[in-house]
Amino acid sequence: MTDNATMYCAECGARMGRKQSCCPTCGAEVANVSAPPKPTARAKGVATRRRTPMGIFSHTPKVGGKIGHFGLGDWWLATFTPAERDYIEEKHSPMGGLPDVTLTQGNIGGTSQTAAGLLVGLSSWFVGPGDRHLALRILEKAEAEAEAGSDILDRYFVYSQMVKVYYAERETRPGAFEAAITACEKQIAVGPQAFAAFRSKYGEAPPSMLGFTQLAIIREKQGDYAEALRVCHEAERQGWRDGKADWSKRIARIEKRAAKA
Repeated sequence: MTDNATMYCAECGARMGRKQSCCPTCGAEVANVSAPPKPTARAKGVATRRRTPMGIFSHTPKVGGKIGHFGLGDWWLATFTPAERDYIEEKHSPMGGLPDVTLTQGNIGGTSQTAAGLLVGLSSWFVGPGDRHLALRILEKAEAEAEAGSDILDRYFVYSQMVKVYYAERETRPGAFEAAITACEKQIAVGPQAFAAFRSKYGEAPPSMLGFTQLAIIREKQGDYAEALRVCHEAERQGWRDGKADWSKRIARIEKRAAKA
C-alpha cells in the first residue's frame, strides 16, 4: 500500500488522509481502511426482509447495540418507523468495531465514542438525495446530545454535518438554506474552543472548518462581499484553513469582485 493510497473511515466510510488522527466527517478515532464499505443488499436495490416476530405476541423490541448503549432506544423507536429502522440498519455497514455488535444488537463493554459522535457517523450514511430526511432526524438528536454534553468537538462535528446536509437540501426543502446558515454560524461560534481542543487532543493543527468556508461562499454568491471578507478574515484570525489551502486566494477573488461591483 502506497503512502498516497485513498483511505476511508471504518465507522462512517468517509475519505480520510493517511496521517489524520480522526475522521474529518464524524470525528471517530478508528482505524482507517483502504477500501470503502461495500453497499448492503438494500443499498443495491435488492429486496430484503427483516426477521421480526409478528402477531398477537409482538411487543416493543428491546434495543441493544450501539443505540442501546447510549440510552437512545426510546428515541430510535419513536423517531423512525419499522421500515425506516430496517433500512437504516441494513445500509449502515461500518468496517470497524466489534463483529457481534450492530446498531441495535449486542453489548458494548466500553467505548471512547460519544452518543453525538455515533449519531454524526450514522447520519453520514444517509446524505444521498433520497435519504437526507433520515439524516436530518438523526442530526436533530445529535445536536441535542452534543449541546447537552461537554465535548466541544462533538458540537464541531455535528454542526459541520448539519451544514452539509441542509445546504444540499437548499433547493428542495423549505427553510433548509436558512438552517445551513444557522449551522455555519453555530460552528463558527465554537471555533476558538474547537481549535484548542484539536491541538490538545491530537497534538496537531485542526482541519478546515466547513462553517467558515460555506458561509463565505454563501455571502459571496449573495453579493455581500463585505460580509464574505469578514468571514474569511475571522477564519484566518482563528487559524482555520480554507479546505486544504490558506484564505489568500479566496480573499483576493472576493476583493476583485467587490471592486467591480
